[in-house]
Amino acid sequence: MASKDPFNFLNSPTVPPIPCVSCGNNMHCVHRSPVAEGERQQFKCATCSHEVERVVGSLPSDAAIQAEAEKLLGMKRPKH
Repeated sequence: MASKDPFNFLNSPTVPPIPCVSCGNNMHCVHRSPVAEGERQQFKCATCSHEVERVVGSLPSDAAIQAEAEKLLGMKRPKH
């Protein structure tokens, strides 16, 4: 069964790899540090050495995103 909790990188002991925009291979997280917005993550590709940095914070759950979309569209989810 899927979790109702959002996947939050800040609570995760590891960060999953992301695809490299230069060569398409996996980029692995090589450094993590806390910042006011959440966490700064630095990734490096082992194949082409391309580096990228991103900042992640608390992410809403899929249920919260779905509820907001339904609210904006004026739709209600059928009850099962």
